[in-house]
Amino acid sequence: MTDTTDAGSDEDAAAIEKTLTTLLMAFAANNADDIDTVYTDDAEWTNAFGHRLKGRRQIADYLAELFADPRFTAGSATGMPEITVQELADTVVAVWVRADIAGQETADGEQLGLRHNHSLKVLTKCDDGRWLVCSDLYMDARTEVTHAT
Repeated sequence: MTDTTDAGSDEDAAAIEKTLTTLLMAFAANNADDIDTVYTDDAEWTNAFGHRLKGRRQIADYLAELFADPRFTAGSATGMPEITVQELADTVVAVWVRADIAGQETADGEQLGLRHNHSLKVLTKCDDGRWLVCSDLYMDARTEVTHAT
């Protein structure tokens, strides 16, 4: 599922994959039960619409609310996400994730077009060997062109 070849030791790669799998499965199943196990206490999270959260509890509570919203859960990934892990230091990795999402609706009930969603996650290694997300930034690729090459 995840290319963790640039993630240090085999143990680190397995721990990083466990965290990412837990997070991605939560979004795929619209289930926030394990969300609080993947973020640090002081994690920062920003969605594609600029809504910013701070701290594991605030993130978990928001995602539980989001996953209960039928307008959000009307959408689903159109395939497997593309994931790249890059080691930045012995205890820090950056993870880029791209997923296409179809069928989500706005708060007004209008269907969004196909979302080309990207996220950049920064994971840090904890003293107990777990890798947790300390920063999570979501963005959507736009189809408008602002620079022609």
